[in-house]
Amino acid sequence: MRVLYVSDWSPASPTNGGRRRCSELVRGLIDAGHEVTVLTPDGSPGQPSGAAYALHVLSPSVEPDPGRRFTAAISRLPRHIALHASTTTTREVISHVERVSPDLVVAYELMSAVYVSRAVGTTLPTVYDGFEPFAYQPLNNGVRARLRWAKLLGLFRRLLSTFDAYVCSSPAELGWTSQTLRPKALGFVVRNGAPAITPAGAYEPRRVLYSGSLLYDANRDAVEYFLADGWPQLRAAVPGVQLVITGEAGDKDGNPWQMRDDVVVAGLVDDYPEIVRTSAVLAVPLRRGGGTRVKVLEAFAWGCPVVASTVGVAGLGVEAGVHALVADDPDEFAGLLIKVLTDPDLRGRLTIAAQQFARENSWNRSQATFLEVLDRASRAHTSAARG
Repeated sequence: MRVLYVSDWSPASPTNGGRRRCSELVRGLIDAGHEVTVLTPDGSPGQPSGAAYALHVLSPSVEPDPGRRFTAAISRLPRHIALHASTTTTREVISHVERVSPDLVVAYELMSAVYVSRAVGTTLPTVYDGFEPFAYQPLNNGVRARLRWAKLLGLFRRLLSTFDAYVCSSPAELGWTSQTLRPKALGFVVRNGAPAITPAGAYEPRRVLYSGSLLYDANRDAVEYFLADGWPQLRAAVPGVQLVITGEAGDKDGNPWQMRDDVVVAGLVDDYPEIVRTSAVLAVPLRRGGGTRVKVLEAFAWGCPVVASTVGVAGLGVEAGVHALVADDPDEFAGLLIKVLTDPDLRGRLTIAAQQFARENSWNRSQATFLEVLDRASRAHTSAARG
């Protein structure tokens, strides 16, 4: 089967959760014998030499001019889509559809789903992966937030009317979508997976790790919130403790914590698995977000215990107190980190249980499920065309 995979993220350099999921699911398609062409505006360098898929970088998102900003304000589309969706990119997707003649098209995440819907419509079997409505839910009940949410709901409904299937990474988001949007498209859960297990080894006993792009508002919010409300208690209890932040850092000079001696903004590190393996604990104090956190599964597999908020482990199916420690109150969150940093036995128990969880939730399992989804979507499209 020829698969055209249109993605917000590139599988070439899996430096965040989105790129990792894309990379692993593309690999699963290739291993199953499918011919894959990837289209993405994400021009991340580093396509592996001899990669078994064709990779084409699409035109970047439109940079809005004043006129476009005005039309975006009155558009029925969410502002981000109205501002940045490109007719040039839509034409590029159409061109690749004509050239590749795919048997099925996958769209990964929201902007790619918009392009696929515009370029393909209902002419080919289509699957929308990475449908994460919880990532967009409003944080308050203000007029602007409610208007934005209403526009998003309208867009979700229109998109799901053109796709044969949609895929969430958590059962909660699938259930919400089924009950709230009632789409005709088939709905599935394909969980994020864990990498291969790495034996636990030596670690830095005072290093707390936070992993996440600071270009993403939810990550910046988590860091700012944690440093303001939980970190002071932790620093007082564990002298010399240091927070290391990995992921795309953007303008480091724009980070108010960059000059602190207890915080290191490391950016994209050369050997991310190594810094996870050698950290004392991964902190995930997220207050909002959709989908599920690949970084938690990676920490499980690589022997780094996790202290997270409820959002941080949402959808993964972990048992609080067994696979990870979970708290939402900042003082309680800091207290759990102190326990992990000062109790080697607790750290060891968490690591053993988390690695067992990772073994049972590998990417191989996710890849097999994803292949079943594509088959179901293809058969549903054929049946609908005949009917």
